[in-house]
Amino acid sequence: MAIAFDDPLTRRMLVQMLIWTAVLAAMLFLAAGTFAWPQAWIFLFGSTLLGLATGLTIARRNPDLLRERMRGPMQQGQKPWDKTLIGAIIALCLLLPVIAGVDAVRLGLSHMPLWLEVIGALFICFGVYMFHVVMMTNTYATAVVRVQRERGHKVISIGPYALVRQYMYCKSLLDN
Repeated sequence: MAIAFDDPLTRRMLVQMLIWTAVLAAMLFLAAGTFAWPQAWIFLFGSTLLGLATGLTIARRNPDLLRERMRGPMQQGQKPWDKTLIGAIIALCLLLPVIAGVDAVRLGLSHMPLWLEVIGALFICFGVYMFHVVMMTNTYATAVVRVQRERGHKVISIGPYALVRQYMYCKSLLDN
């Protein structure tokens, strides 16, 4: 099945990804005080490329999952504890590129050898790949904790879920 670029949901996902990439670039480079930061460019390019690959694959193979994920992390009827937790996670995720820019470039506090940067980049790629596996295996893997009765929600026990019940949480441990 081909990717339908004329589909409004796919276009919305692409626009959202481009906006997020621009916001991430602004946070990284404003915090660093320069565009002369090769690691940030590599990170932006890699994360955008991997994100597009996953997003377009989901759009092609499971548009219902993409539609559900595009609803966002804060939804009506969501449990208060989940909203609080998601809000804290979002705040910390937004703080990370700012801290990286200030720490690694503006103040020059962290000096990592190239081999360690490469290992870190490989872990990021592996984390994105694991996210991709989750999206292809679990059609109910959304940002909001809820039973999706309208979509016939059922327990997933194939693929990585045959080994680990909370695969996304295990993946998150590797990302951090």
